[in-house]
Amino acid sequence: MAVERGEFYSEVLVKICGTRTAEAAQVAVESGADLIGMIMVPNLKRTVTVEQARAISDAVHKFSGEHFSHVGIGKDQWFADHLDVVRKRAPLVVGVFRNQSLNEILRIQREANIDIVQLHGDEPIEWAEKIPVPVIKKFSPGEEDLHRPGFHAVSLLDGGSGGEGQKISWNDLPDTGEFFLAGGLTVDNVSEAVKVKNVRGVDVSSGVESDGKQDHEKIKQFITNAKGR
Repeated sequence: MAVERGEFYSEVLVKICGTRTAEAAQVAVESGADLIGMIMVPNLKRTVTVEQARAISDAVHKFSGEHFSHVGIGKDQWFADHLDVVRKRAPLVVGVFRNQSLNEILRIQREANIDIVQLHGDEPIEWAEKIPVPVIKKFSPGEEDLHRPGFHAVSLLDGGSGGEGQKISWNDLPDTGEFFLAGGLTVDNVSEAVKVKNVRGVDVSSGVESDGKQDHEKIKQFITNAKGR
């Protein structure tokens, strides 16, 4: 039986990324996080092993999350419908990959029981058709295919290669289409970030850390501020 969470519903979705322990994942989920991100890119400071990722997945899946697919999603409302499904089925686990082979992504997704794959490099958007779970695709402002329906389920706008706290100009964000915003988000600015036009989700990593480690109190406060509670 799934463990019940409190009433954390909000239009904005919150992704806590760079998660390295089941304990931090549980704190985030109990505080209302919708997505728990794990770095599966080799040799980064936040990288987790498949075994660690599976433990984090198991912790998150004790709550109400479950896998979902593209089935029944129409292209006319492709992104909005996916965001709505994420919201209803959260919490979900996201595995973050960057410029890895498709075979490696598929293997890790299966072995770590990952709900959503995040492609954070130069991967072709067509890979979303070959991955059995929905895909979050990272873009820079102005990049093509940001809102091309039929492939990735969620568009993510981020600065740099991710996890560096590199903020992008909110003035350069697209006027149309829904997306997740990342890059330089903190406890102090997230309440303003969620008010930016077309932002439907926020993604944080370094902004909830202290001395290079995830800070449970910052995680809680970030979610509270993002959801306006």
